[in-house]
Amino acid sequence: MPTSDHEVNIKILLDSLVERGELAPHERDAQIATTTEDVAGLVLRDNVAQNELLGVSRAHAAGMLHVHADLVADLVARNEIDRELDVLPDADGFAARLGAGEGLSSPELSTLMAHVKLDLTDALAATGLPDAEVFARRLPSYFPPVLAERYAAAIAKHPLRRPIVTTMLANEVVDGGGLTFVHRLTTEVSAGPGDAVRAYQVVTQVFALDALRADVAAGDVTLPTRVGDRLTLGARRLLDRAARWFLTHRPQPLAVGAEIARFSPAVALLVDRVPSLLRGAEKDGFGERVEAAVEGGAPVELARRVVGGLYAFGLLDVVEAAEIAESAHGDSPDDLVAVAELYYALSDHLGLHRLLTAVAALERVDRWSALARLSLRDELYSSLRRSRSTSSPTPTAPRTRMRRSRTGRRPTRRGCCGRGRRWPRSRAPGATTSRR
Repeated sequence: MPTSDHEVNIKILLDSLVERGELAPHERDAQIATTTEDVAGLVLRDNVAQNELLGVSRAHAAGMLHVHADLVADLVARNEIDRELDVLPDADGFAARLGAGEGLSSPELSTLMAHVKLDLTDALAATGLPDAEVFARRLPSYFPPVLAERYAAAIAKHPLRRPIVTTMLANEVVDGGGLTFVHRLTTEVSAGPGDAVRAYQVVTQVFALDALRADVAAGDVTLPTRVGDRLTLGARRLLDRAARWFLTHRPQPLAVGAEIARFSPAVALLVDRVPSLLRGAEKDGFGERVEAAVEGGAPVELARRVVGGLYAFGLLDVVEAAEIAESAHGDSPDDLVAVAELYYALSDHLGLHRLLTAVAALERVDRWSALARLSLRDELYSSLRRSRSTSSPTPTAPRTRMRRSRTGRRPTRRGCCGRGRRWPRSRAPGATTSRR
């Protein structure tokens, strides 16, 4: 649904009120006139988000060319794109650009963005996601505040409420996660579009990524473009890794509200402490990354938040480890802090930073090399998680035990081949590790 449809949908809302006798015709016209500035602001907000998406996409277009080629091939196979009509490279064209170290151009990225959003919108419309309360309740934010407050009941009954919510979700996920976010999750962990959107919402809320992205965007006026792009990509790395973690370690489909309620308080408690919990090479690596960002022009605090997010990813394991150890961290935050201290101490002891840095240096020239990197990261974090499972976080936690999911069933893990499998009892959710 194009951004210009804001005004159309407002008129549909007010016309329905007029038809029911709840609003006089002259009042309708007055309402439309008073919302002119608000509508302009909403349209500009959407346009700015799309331009920021394209800007960041241009910044790493060459490095993402193999992913873009895979994405285009998938859309072509499903008749969502016609390479000739849309003026997009064929397989030979992508191969030539890969050899030349070139990426898609701005017009090509714009075309791809439009198709990605349309495809995701159609996919979500075929699910029950737009009707779920956790997503449907955001409908009022589509309208100017004065209308959202005055006509809340009418907005809830808007004839196009479902398409509006669907489009809002698609725009939010693509603008915030990038052109290939959903596609990569489908190929890496066999997630469906609805699964990807659920994971996006959970991770965004748990790690307060909306606030982080807003602060990066607010600095775009003074930040060098390349610095802002790097900060945005840094935040997306946390999004990618945490989304994969939730899709491979939690019962599916994700219960969005429950997952947010479970992880948000603990992450909020610990996230600012992560830099002080790091040791050895990880602590040095954190400092070096922050220093490099600051030298490039990023504000110190913003750089610390973005870089710290890459290390804060481990807090998801910390929360699960604390629960498995039956630490009463809900009543005693110190127990959760003790688990986090042990987690990062073990990470340093095992030399995880050096190993993960080596994995990051591996080539990523196609889908299979990217999956191989993910598998290696998974194995490294598995080693950390297994080491953690044999240790007690505090003297008052003498034993650990595996916990079933809150539904009472062992969750299904999705593999890269698209087939779900039950976790063995020895590898229930509490004994698994994150995928990075």
